[in-house]
Amino acid sequence: MAAEESVLVEDVESLEAPRQSLLEVVQEKLAAKGLRTHGPGSIPARTLLVCENGERVTSKDMVAGFWEELLSFVRDELDGGEATGIVLVYPDCTLVVLEASTRQVMDVLRKLDEVLVEAAPEEQMFGAVKVLASTEDTPCAAYASFEAAYVNSATAEFYEAEEAENLVKSTSGVNLAMLKLGSKLGSMGRGETGQALHNLMGAFPELPMMQSLMGLLVSEDGAPTLGEFLDIYDAALDIDLDSENVWPMPPPLKFL
Repeated sequence: MAAEESVLVEDVESLEAPRQSLLEVVQEKLAAKGLRTHGPGSIPARTLLVCENGERVTSKDMVAGFWEELLSFVRDELDGGEATGIVLVYPDCTLVVLEASTRQVMDVLRKLDEVLVEAAPEEQMFGAVKVLASTEDTPCAAYASFEAAYVNSATAEFYEAEEAENLVKSTSGVNLAMLKLGSKLGSMGRGETGQALHNLMGAFPELPMMQSLMGLLVSEDGAPTLGEFLDIYDAALDIDLDSENVWPMPPPLKFL
């Protein structure tokens, strides 16, 4: 009899013991195999931005310094990790690939929007900013580190907007070209990378042309602006219940 009571007690205790969730079990198995697992906010993401320079530039220094300060703030003040990617500075626009955790990417975009909104018009680093691509849960980073380069291009006083029927194709082409660029730079040694960054047009003929990027920027359609992107992906959840979509409205619930 005593033995039976002991078994019953042990069974009850085993039921009361905390159990792992299915997600925790999967993460443990992946970790045992040497594969990565993601914690909250750690899902890897990649974002591609095109920014209209506040003024025409002839070197990468000012714009690259701005991005270095922005990333340093997020890393130091908001406990972000290291980011990878590239800043391509053209005379009239800047193309940015940012790779980090989803949380860090959103922190950078929020801070960028805040800085641009608070700056006086004559002090703004960028005018229009558009999000050409945003990808979450990327299988791997396209870039091994965070780099910057100046791309000398012919300028114009006026840029024509990209035709509506070509917007998707042109935007996708820019995104694909930047992924290929990251792969190419990643296959080079450090010395080769420095030489390639010094003359990207020669090292990578598929590099997006400034006229095409400006066409995407000045187009009223196509990719969302930074503000529009944050309004959609950084807004608080608004839960819409089916029970609220009837008329007349049902009486509110009363809790005793």
